[in-house]
Amino acid sequence: LFIFGIWPILLFRVLLAEGLSQAIPDLVLLIATIVLGIFLIRSVLKEVAQREELERLTGELRTLNETLESKVLARTAELNASKSHVEVLIENLTVGLVEYRPDSTVVRINKAAEQLLGVRRTDVIGKTVDALTAEGTPSLVAVLREQGAQTPKGEWGMEIPKNVLEMSIQYPEARDLQITNATLRSLDERGGKGNLKLIRDITREKAIDRTKSEFISVAAHQLRTPLSALRWTLELFLGGSGGRVSKIQQEILGQAKNASENMVRIVNDLLNVV
Repeated sequence: LFIFGIWPILLFRVLLAEGLSQAIPDLVLLIATIVLGIFLIRSVLKEVAQREELERLTGELRTLNETLESKVLARTAELNASKSHVEVLIENLTVGLVEYRPDSTVVRINKAAEQLLGVRRTDVIGKTVDALTAEGTPSLVAVLREQGAQTPKGEWGMEIPKNVLEMSIQYPEARDLQITNATLRSLDERGGKGNLKLIRDITREKAIDRTKSEFISVAAHQLRTPLSALRWTLELFLGGSGGRVSKIQQEILGQAKNASENMVRIVNDLLNVV
C-alpha cells in the first residue's frame, strides 16, 4: 500500500516538472517503484498460493493421519483379540507347553505343564535351568535338559522322529512323557530363536501297551505248548508208532502236521514282535 501510494505522488511530480531534467529523477524513481510494486504483487500472490497449497496438504495429511490412526487402532484391537485367543488356547491345551529362550530362561508355561511337572508358573518364569536346578524342580529341569529314559523306538519298532523324546519322571508322580521339541522363529523384540517343548502324558498308553504285550505273550505261550504236542503226536502217527498207516491217512495226517507247523510259526512270530 505504501508503494502504491507513492505512485500517484511521483506521477504528479513528473507531470508538474518544469523541464525534462527535473522530471528524469522522479520518472526513474516512478519506474523503480512500479517494478518494485509488480515484484511485491507477484511475491504476495506466490505466498498466497503456497499458503493455500500448504493448507490443502495439511488437510490431506490430517485426513491421512486420522485414517492411519483408525487403521492402527483397528489392527491393534485385532492383534489384541488374536493374542487373547491364542493365550486362551494355550492355557486350555491338554498338552503341556514350555517356552524358553536359547539361554534356557523359561518364558511361558501353561496349566497342563504345571500339573504334569509339579511346578507353579510364578516360581519358574524368568528363571534359567541352573536356578531351577538349585530350587529343586527335577521334572522341569529334566524336560528342559532332555534327561531321563530315552526310548529310540516306539510301539512295534516304529521309528520316533528326531524331535520327539520319550522319558520317565518320578515327580510329582511316576509318569511316562513324550516331549516334542520345536524352534520358534523369533521369541521377543530382542530377536533370536526361541524353543518350545510340548509335553504329552503317555503313561496310560504305555500301560495299555505293556498289558497288551503281556497278554499276547501269555496267549502265545499257552498256544505254543498244545500246538507243539499236537505236532509231535502227528509225527508219531506218521512214523508208524500207532500202527500201520494207509496212504490216504498219511496224506491227511501230513496236512494236519503242516497246519500245526504253520500255527507254531505264527505263534513264534507273535512272541518275537512282543
